[in-house]
Parts: sequence; C-alpha cells; structure tokens
Amino acid sequence: MHFVGEWDKAHKLAMQYLEPNEVTSMYISHAKALEEQGKLREAEKLYVYVSEPDMAISMYKKHRQYDQVRKMKLYFILHEKFNHGLN
Repeated sequence: MHFVGEWDKAHKLAMQYLEPNEVTSMYISHAKALEEQGKLREAEKLYVYVSEPDMAISMYKKHRQYDQVRKMKLYFILHEKFNHGLN
C-alpha cells in the first residue's frame, strides 16, 4: 500500500512537469531497474501503473514465473470485460 501511495504522489508531480510519454519512459526505466534487482512485483506495479501490462507479462515469462503470467492475463481479461460491459 505504501509503495503505491508514494508512486501516486510521484506520478502526479511528474505529470505536472513532464510530458506523458516522458513519465511513461521514466516509469518503464525504473521498472527495468527493479527487475534487474529481482524486485519483480514492484516492477509489475510500475508497468501496470503506466498501462503497460504486456511488459510485466513479458518480464514474468523471461523469469519463468508462469503462475504470475496466468494471474496477470486473467486479471486483465476480467478487467477488460468489466470495463467493456459498462459501456
């Protein structure tokens, strides 16, 4: 929870001073650094935060964490169905 709250604050601040593509690039770079440190769950959160869940899925595949791949795919399938069902 604390982690997400801090990234929420950072994201709002970054959006005030940077272009959206710069913010996305910054988050992706940090997510890759977290991945290199073995902090896959934290990296996943950043990928998802900037609407790049496929990058998180690829990361988990690369690290052969197929249970996480399945969980993420299921989550996003359900999320997409729910969002489209509201329209």
